Amino acid sequence: MVTGDGEMQGGGSNWEAITTAAQYKLDNLTLIIDHNRLQQGARLADTNNLAPFPPKLEAFGWAVEEIDGHDMDQIVRALSADAVVPGKPRAVVAHPNKGNGISFMSDNVAWHHKVPSAEHYKQAMAELEEALQ
Repeated sequence: MVTGDGEMQGGGSNWEAITTAAQYKLDNLTLIIDHNRLQQGARLADTNNLAPFPPKLEAFGWAVEEIDGHDMDQIVRALSADAVVPGKPRAVVAHPNKGNGISFMSDNVAWHHKVPSAEHYKQAMAELEEALQ
């Protein structure tokens, strides 16, 4: 299951599912929280910021791991069968930087939901290609 940090503010249904999963010891369930600190129109810190997520999830009985959302080795390890804690659902709190690698998009609330123009697209692709060299 994948959710965003802004969606975790949604209250009831998310947290009811979290408590139910722990109650039934659903160790075959993994929740990935995309904790990019942005939501449409605002930074998480400027709204109903529920971070940090790990202590809250652990209090409900979840096994929690925080990872760099750009590190594929950490992502693969966190989602591997070896990461299962018997009797506990697991949460992976990934910390990506929205728009990573693109100068005008990186960590910019305006680009959380915006579609790039043809010119922005060209610039973004050029910056990403340069980063790969």
